[in-house]
Amino acid sequence: MNIALKSLGSAALAAALLGGCASLNNTEKGGLLGGAAGAAIGAAWGAARGNAVEGALIGAGVGAAAGGTVGYIMDKQQAELKQAGILAQKQKDNSLLLSLNGNQLQFDTGRSSLSPDGQALIDKVGGILAKYPQDRILIEGFTDNVGSVADNQALSQERADAVKNAFLLDGVQPSSILSATGYGESNPVASNATAEGRAQNRRVVLRISVPQDQGGN
Repeated sequence: MNIALKSLGSAALAAALLGGCASLNNTEKGGLLGGAAGAAIGAAWGAARGNAVEGALIGAGVGAAAGGTVGYIMDKQQAELKQAGILAQKQKDNSLLLSLNGNQLQFDTGRSSLSPDGQALIDKVGGILAKYPQDRILIEGFTDNVGSVADNQALSQERADAVKNAFLLDGVQPSSILSATGYGESNPVASNATAEGRAQNRRVVLRISVPQDQGGN
């Protein structure tokens, strides 16, 4: 096995170790994963120039810096949201998942307009996200099962659009919002047989990530 392949193997091993590092935060995981990927790319680059070791070291340093920066951005956003009383769940891919249900946004059955309290919550989230133009945000709207499938599909799109428009007014960059999509009554998170369950299903989900090449912007 030549040096380039050894470097690539080491990089793959470092990435695999992430699965057993539950105690690492997003910044540390991002740095380790970025370093592993950078080492692999750098090794291949260096091998083509006769110095795989140097290439791997350079690539690892650049990758770790980029990955660590992205992880820091995500950790910082999560902490700000938590301080504002909003729970955002960390995902394995270093993104954040934020689900705002009907009890929070107070969507009435068949309605897409936000209540004053729901508007205040969205403004609070939007004010935080506006600080991070690196973000790439997917907005997903959902409904309960009251009404027809076609009506619920349209309603879910209106709810996703309502949140998108509120974010834009809050200062979130248009380039940060990749899409606002309605999914109707699909993927319920609770039983539609109860009022409480239906309120949970009338929700908007945010998926927030930062591309590696945007971590320093």
